[in-house]
Order: sequence, then structure tokens, then C-alpha cells
Amino acid sequence: MSSLRNIAAIFLFLLFSSFGLGQVTDSHGGDFVVVSGTTTYESLPFIEAFSDENGPGQDFNTWVSAQWSSYTSTTDDYDCLDSPCTGDDEYVSFLTPPDSFMLEPPNNSSIKGWKPFNSAPNWSANPVADFQYSHIRDYSTSMYSPLVDISDFSDLEISFDMHFDSWELTTTNEYLYIEYCTGSGWENALTFMADATSGAVDIPWGNNSFFLTGLADIDTLQIRFRTAGTYSYNINSWYVDNVSVVSGNDPTQTTYVPDDNFEQALIDLGYDDTLNNYVVTDSISGVTTLNVSNDSISDLTGIQSFTALTYLQCHINQLTSLDVSSNTALTNLYCHYNELTSLDVSSNTALTILQCHFNQLTNLDVSS
Repeated sequence: MSSLRNIAAIFLFLLFSSFGLGQVTDSHGGDFVVVSGTTTYESLPFIEAFSDENGPGQDFNTWVSAQWSSYTSTTDDYDCLDSPCTGDDEYVSFLTPPDSFMLEPPNNSSIKGWKPFNSAPNWSANPVADFQYSHIRDYSTSMYSPLVDISDFSDLEISFDMHFDSWELTTTNEYLYIEYCTGSGWENALTFMADATSGAVDIPWGNNSFFLTGLADIDTLQIRFRTAGTYSYNINSWYVDNVSVVSGNDPTQTTYVPDDNFEQALIDLGYDDTLNNYVVTDSISGVTTLNVSNDSISDLTGIQSFTALTYLQCHINQLTSLDVSSNTALTNLYCHYNELTSLDVSSNTALTILQCHFNQLTNLDVSS
């Protein structure tokens, strides 16, 4: 902390290409911010460490943030709304929705928006994204991620490392908003605030995250980091690094069910609610009786999480294999009228009834 100030971090769970755009307009479907030649379409897992993996000087070559260069420039990314532009004017960017700010005289000839930075304090993983203080007021400036393809994922975890370097003489509240868009409007996920009334204090480097759920019908996500407030001179810097978007399906909490017919049967039985290849493990681990017969199932992967199961009916399907080695409580197994070529029940020592006729079995060991 190069100065003292208090920051209150407010968490609202509703749940960077060149930084200079060179006076280009954006084109997008929905409310995404897309700049031709800059914005890319990425797949999961998406991890942005702001390194120069695309060559020197390309640390932020797929993120978008409007840049200002001078009062009357015709080549930067902002327009002055009221000519003549002499240093106490409002500027609006070419992006949609636009960034904007008012210049605050004097000493306002150098405006610092979101940019790459190689010397973040107390951080070894430079470069980072950095928004520094400058003489602008009533401002709102953003940096936008690439578009991320989330079409195969209904639950996501978004995380990032962040540090706030405060200024001890702040007299205004200044904010960092972390927001997301799935095609219709921008939603707030997290808010950090420099609170003038509480005194100014740094926010040390730390990892922050939020979850998005129920995205089964959504195919695209975009993240933005938006700074806004009364007077940006009342901060030193916001630093951001290691932005990631990954599946929110924790393997320890969910079970993979790749067969859509099997998962649909579980939905019909009330054990799941979204057809997304995952079922919450806690919702099935205590089930003792399961009937998924005659459901056109060809793969029963996921049955291993039914650890309390004693009675399984999976007959009249298209199963070619069946692994019940984790279902050690089974007493009744009905798997007849399938296409099984082998069946191992050596772990099912409690089994008393087994019906496996009309398969393609050539031998069966029930000695255990």
C-alpha cells in the first residue's frame, strides 16, 4: 500500500488484442462487446494470465478497452461531446455500451485507462491488467474479455486475482465491478468499493470467485471489469490477473452421466433437473431402489454413485457393459434383455437375485 485507505469489498452474488482500439466501432450480436480483429471466441477452460504467449507486446491482444490520447485526437477511441475541447469536457467511447468520463482540470493531459502493467506490487506473476488514477471524474471504463463458448456447460466458476492499492487522502467512493453477459444485458456479480467514510485501506492480493448456474440454454459468456466512481484520482490502482472461466461441476459433488437417456430417466424420477451430463451426487447416493428399464439406455456410467442401491432394474435397454462394482449393497439385479458380453458381480456379495438372461454372455462367475 503506497498510501492508506479503507476498502470495503461488497460481494453481490447474483447469482483483454490491443487495449487501444484505434477508433474502430464494435459489432456484436446481443449485448456482447466484440471488436473485429481483436475479440476472439475461446473454449473452456478459459484462463487468462496476461502473458505474452502470442509474442512480445501481445499480452492483452484479445481483450478490449477503449483508450484516450488527447483532447482533440481523431485517432483514439473517444469523442469529445462538446467542442471546443479544452480540458473540462465529457468524452464517450466508440464501444456499445460506451465508456465515458469527464476531464477534471488541471493536469489532465494524461488519462490512464485499463492497460498492461509489468510491475504490480507484491506480485511475481507480471504482467497484470491495471487501472491507475488520473484526473477524470464521473467515469465508467471497462475491459472486456474474449467471448467464451459455454454451450456444453450449465454451471460455471469465474475466478480472478485482484489487488487494490489505495490512496490515504481519498474523499470519494470509487468502485470496481465484475460483470458478465450471456447475450442480453450485463449483470453484476461482485463489487469492490473504496469507502471514503471508513478510511482507506488496501485490498491485498487474493483470489475471488463467483458461480453461475442454470446456463443449459446459453452458448456464450463475456466478462468485464468496470471501474466507476466520482474521481479516479482518489485511488492508486486496481490490479487484476489470472482470470479463469471453468466448469462449475466439481467432480467431488457431481456425477458424470454421459448417456442422455439415462440422465433423462433420472430427471423423470426427480433425481436431476437439467440434461447436462451431470447429476448432483448427493441426490443419488442415498437411493436404494432404481428402475430405469426400457429407457433405450446404452451406457449406465454414473451408476457407481448410487452407493446405497439395493434394487436395480435396468433390463430391456441396449447396454453392452455394466459396472456394478461400486454398488456393493445390491441384493436384486435385473439386467436381462440387453447386449451384455460380460458381467462382473464379484463385488456384489449381498446379491440374492440376478436376472441376466437374453444377453450375449458366454460365461458368468457367481462364486462370490
